[in-house]
Amino acid sequence: MGKDKFAFHTGYPIATSGATLIHLCEAGMFGSMQGAGVYKDKLAKVLKRAHRDFLLFKKLRGMQCSQPRFTPARLSRHVQTSS
Repeated sequence: MGKDKFAFHTGYPIATSGATLIHLCEAGMFGSMQGAGVYKDKLAKVLKRAHRDFLLFKKLRGMQCSQPRFTPARLSRHVQTSS
């Protein structure tokens, strides 16, 4: 995927961007979700890392954005729907 995890076209619908973020999280891009535990809690942990990485991405490029933190609730994701 390259160094710029967040360098994707922002013209996509929010649902598409959210689905992409979930897929990246489940693929381990922001840390492992493997092991025992509640899916929502494991997702919240990696979303926190994803948001931290996003804030750094913005800062390094001098970008402004009011994106709120990433959470399972904001992505309407409480259970895993794919394997």
